[in-house]
Amino acid sequence: MNSKITRAAILAALAGLGLVTAVQAEPGRQPPTYFQVGLGGGVAETHTHGSNQGTSEAMVGFRFNQYVGVQAVAFQINDVVHAPSTLPGPPVYDFDRFWGAQLVGFIPCTPYWDIFGEIGGGQVHSTSGTPGVAAQDKGDGLTGAGLRWQIVDHFALSLGFSYLWNIKVMHTGLRAEVNF
Repeated sequence: MNSKITRAAILAALAGLGLVTAVQAEPGRQPPTYFQVGLGGGVAETHTHGSNQGTSEAMVGFRFNQYVGVQAVAFQINDVVHAPSTLPGPPVYDFDRFWGAQLVGFIPCTPYWDIFGEIGGGQVHSTSGTPGVAAQDKGDGLTGAGLRWQIVDHFALSLGFSYLWNIKVMHTGLRAEVNF
């Protein structure tokens, strides 16, 4: 089965499960600290193409209280499209994936909705369509913001926007999260 279809089906099933159980939601009962695991998908706009490319993302985190948490995050382009070769000039590198850690601040708006902001850093892996050119890994900073909907005690959906500063990639993602 196509991996894009599989990821979409998993995300749709998790979202459907959350919507079906939403009538029982009591997020106020969530413990003050908990672990988070999330999977999702989205789009990334890269500076080399100026077009959106599909992404997959994952997150593991710990929320210290209702206001602060930390997360390990990763997202990647599903099918990297390379910029045309610039021979004899320097190679053009295209964003492939990012992984890193971030500090996340939450502003609780209601028992069900949070606004969040994130700041962190990590490593960007870039590849080139130029023949014979090796991939490169570089450090990069990340900032972002989003909206989180706690559907039930142990399930949430997040819509977030993240920006990688050095490689100039804007990532928009929808993520299903399980809290425990």
